[in-house]
Amino acid sequence: MTTPPKAKQRVAVISGGGSGHEPMHAGFIGSGMLDAACPGLLFTSPNAVQIGAATEWADRGKGVAHVVKNYTGDVMNFTVSANHAGAEVAQVLDGILGSLGNPSGDVMLFVNGLGGTSQLEQDLIFGEALTQLTDRGLKVRRGMRGTLVTSLNMAGISLTLTVLDDELIELTDASTAAPAWPGTVNDPEYAEAILVDNETQPDSGEENAWLTRFVERLAASYDDLTALDREAGDGDFGQNMEAAFGDVVTPVRGADADVLNFFAHRMLVRGDVAVR
Repeated sequence: MTTPPKAKQRVAVISGGGSGHEPMHAGFIGSGMLDAACPGLLFTSPNAVQIGAATEWADRGKGVAHVVKNYTGDVMNFTVSANHAGAEVAQVLDGILGSLGNPSGDVMLFVNGLGGTSQLEQDLIFGEALTQLTDRGLKVRRGMRGTLVTSLNMAGISLTLTVLDDELIELTDASTAAPAWPGTVNDPEYAEAILVDNETQPDSGEENAWLTRFVERLAASYDDLTALDREAGDGDFGQNMEAAFGDVVTPVRGADADVLNFFAHRMLVRGDVAVR
């Protein structure tokens, strides 16, 4: 372990906690954030000896701040270490759980994945939360979405809402080299994705009996087509057919050429589709 340079004196910051919550805390080491991290065993607090060693190593001559999770073992071991440290130590107790009551004004919204939650699901939750907060008259000045504090591969999310002032906005926007820290979005806004398709279904002329039967038989076979595709492919063929034909109005009307051109657009082209 290389001793950090003492020439540039400043307050050092360390934190720690049980393993299994990665990328917390090791992923937060970097300029602008942590100087050192103390991982314990799986879901187990780090011991006072390793916290003490990290404190001594990180000390730059201006004292060390311990950012401590509000769990019994963490509080106890960090407190024991602080009481026996050769450096001046201050403790910042991190509450992860609390109530804002009825917040008003500017807030920051953080949606965190717990390890087994996809980015798509996180984005959907973020959009829903942003919409509800905006409807309640809150201004989301900063938004963050990422997998920062996990519980191994647990499926789920946590939401954190923080009331902001100018100082907290400045601190949130400060740069850091910590590899796991995501970027923030300034003044995020939610807009629904809108599918724009200018190709309309033919609706004039006589009923086209055989193409009507095709659409009806296809509609009755979506699940079977998906099941068949699971045996030989990626299991989405029936869903794709439903996306293409699910809103086709029956009975189908129009000449074969006109209707088939519409079907081809639905299945293959859709070149003028735009998503906002």
